[in-house]
Parts: sequence; C-alpha cells; structure tokens
Amino acid sequence: MAQIPAAFHDLLKTPGMATLTTNGPDGYPQSTALWYHFDGEVIRLVMQATTQKAKNLQRDPRCSFILIDPADSHHVIEVRADAELTIEQGEDYPLANMIVGHYGSSMANMSNPGAPRVIATLRPVRVNTVG
Repeated sequence: MAQIPAAFHDLLKTPGMATLTTNGPDGYPQSTALWYHFDGEVIRLVMQATTQKAKNLQRDPRCSFILIDPADSHHVIEVRADAELTIEQGEDYPLANMIVGHYGSSMANMSNPGAPRVIATLRPVRVNTVG
C-alpha cells in the first residue's frame, strides 16, 4: 500500500470537497464531488448503496480521489486506490454521522437519510502530489 505523505495530512483532515472518479459500466469515467474522512492512513467515504459510484466500485474497485487545497490551487493530492466496500452497520450510521458532523451538518440534512449506506475504504496504490 502506498503512503500518503505527512505534508498532506493536514489538508486531508480539514473539511473539503474532493472528487472521486470511478469506472462506469460503459467504460467512461464517472466523477462525483463528495465529503470524506482521513484517519492518517486511509480515506473513507460513505455513500448510499444504490448510487452509481457505489455500483461502479462494486464492479471495479479501482478509483481515483483528488483534493485541491481551496487556499492554494498548487497544493493538490491525487490518490489512486483500490476501494474496499463494507455495509455501514447500525441504524444510526456512525461513520456517516461522523463525516457529516465534521462538515457541520447532520444525516437529517442528507438525501434519503435512512437509505442503506456503504463505506468505501480507499487503500492507496499510488499517490501523486503537487506543492
């Protein structure tokens, strides 16, 4: 597993809007803006199980995650990863609640707050950085 450089940990731990790109069923990339959680080693995302990005990752776990520092567009990290999907356990969606809380929101404000959720744990294969 590739390592995320320590110089980018602060950026990844600060709430930001990242882009996840997955491989669509037609072979074209599909990109989605989303929130995330970084624990110092891996990036975790939570999504409704029925979304296209979840279906894409079930079929093909290869993906790319990119984050551009909103304060400095020359400070960028791209993580190419294999996504490991698990079902978010518990009716209160602990990881989803933690992520949306980190961004100052709650699950009640999300679309379909009671819908089944999956956790995508991104295991870095390659990390590219600028800045």
